[in-house]
Amino acid sequence: MKKSYISGLLVLTAISLLACGSTSKEPEAIQSAEPAPATVESDAPTTKTWSSEGVFIDERDNHLILTYYSEDMGMGQYGWTVSAILADEMYGGFMDEVDGSLKGDITAYDSDGNEKEKKTVTITQEDAYIVMETDAGDVYRFTADDTDYTEGMGEVLPMFQYESIHAFSGYDYFWAAVYNYLSFDAGDPVDPEHVLIPYAQIVDADDSDPEDILVYGDYYLWEFEKKDDTLAAVSSSHIPGVIHMRQIGEGDAALYEGFGMEQGLTDDETEKIFGQYYDHYLMLTSDEEARDSGIAYNIADYVKANSLPITKYQLVGDTEKELPESFIKVYRESAGLPAYEYPDPAAIEHEVYRYLLQSYLEKADTSLTDVTIPFACIIAKEEKDDQDIVVMLSGWISSYNLEGDQLQMQSGSEISGAVHLRKTAEGYEGTSIDEVLDGSEYQKSAKRIFGSHYDDFANLSREELDKVQKQIISDYVNMNGLAINSYQDMGSDPVSLD
Repeated sequence: MKKSYISGLLVLTAISLLACGSTSKEPEAIQSAEPAPATVESDAPTTKTWSSEGVFIDERDNHLILTYYSEDMGMGQYGWTVSAILADEMYGGFMDEVDGSLKGDITAYDSDGNEKEKKTVTITQEDAYIVMETDAGDVYRFTADDTDYTEGMGEVLPMFQYESIHAFSGYDYFWAAVYNYLSFDAGDPVDPEHVLIPYAQIVDADDSDPEDILVYGDYYLWEFEKKDDTLAAVSSSHIPGVIHMRQIGEGDAALYEGFGMEQGLTDDETEKIFGQYYDHYLMLTSDEEARDSGIAYNIADYVKANSLPITKYQLVGDTEKELPESFIKVYRESAGLPAYEYPDPAAIEHEVYRYLLQSYLEKADTSLTDVTIPFACIIAKEEKDDQDIVVMLSGWISSYNLEGDQLQMQSGSEISGAVHLRKTAEGYEGTSIDEVLDGSEYQKSAKRIFGSHYDDFANLSREELDKVQKQIISDYVNMNGLAINSYQDMGSDPVSLD
């Protein structure tokens, strides 16, 4: 257990050093075992005279990590950093070299980042020993630790962090607090390589007291390991109960923080905890299909957000299953595609498409896509006068990402309606758009907009729209000399641009 514990601590801070043990060669930079701001202003020299560097251990299984940061590493502060694990407490700090020894403060912090304990230490070398003495008179005698803490360790899976997973999709702070509590406070993975992935079904919440909001829910927690392309659960916990949360701030800016939990370990305890919400709990938990689907999407979102080479998952006692497609947005480098522009600047369609694109981009978030392309079948044109030219159309506007030589649709919207334009000395200028409404108002609004041309709109075939879409994308690719050979809309087969 001690080796596993130390591995979990050190892998976060000294992975580049651990496989080598102690050495006097120039090291690669590693972070402190406990993030700790310097407590001593350092005027350390740009060339070090102290030579002992690496991981050290004493007879009581305390650990010391010494690392040198050179000035050209750009850390803002250079010199020696000391990380110590003393009786399972972690300390860290920067050190001065003074007369052949290291001197300074090392500090331990609590989980909220507040200073917990500070030790002023002097580190010297005596033959094969690295000796650390505190101002309180405690003396630790370390020798080189040759243990390979990375032996047998596979890939360390990233933690499940709700905010980072949903950072580009948007999320509710209340749900984030529930998942944060489950991820960080409800349990710990047995193996530091593994990841805990939670799932929550909220039954109800009592927010009458913002200092103690009661969140009644059916909660799950799995510990997963990576096996080839599969996340395989090694353990699971079913935790029906109440999470206690406090509200921080007011209104839309309010945040939430979990600080405790009551768990129903038996059916009787669960019924007592849920009280008036127990029937709702039973109804919610009886839908096993919805629960299983929610669990699968939680895992898929985690895999996508962390770009893991995982295609399957396996719960305890179950068979392997393919992961569903995750629909969260993730950060990706732009492919640098040019913006769409209709190929004929003199045609009225040039301004129609420009205006459609402008109107859509004003209300849609396309920041994580490479290009947005409109395509529409012109139903009719009515020119009442130079100041009101009406172009009636039906079509779509779609946002794509470039994957290899294929445009893959990420989002889109129907753009049927009437674009109003006026003539100018330069050509045409869009002034407004009257769009067909959604839902029950669709047909009524379409008849109002298209008038006598409604039947032409209603009878427009999918084949006609597909033909226009392919021509529009082909023109875009050819006009810009792009190495794109196909495109694919959601739920459709790829279309070759031959």
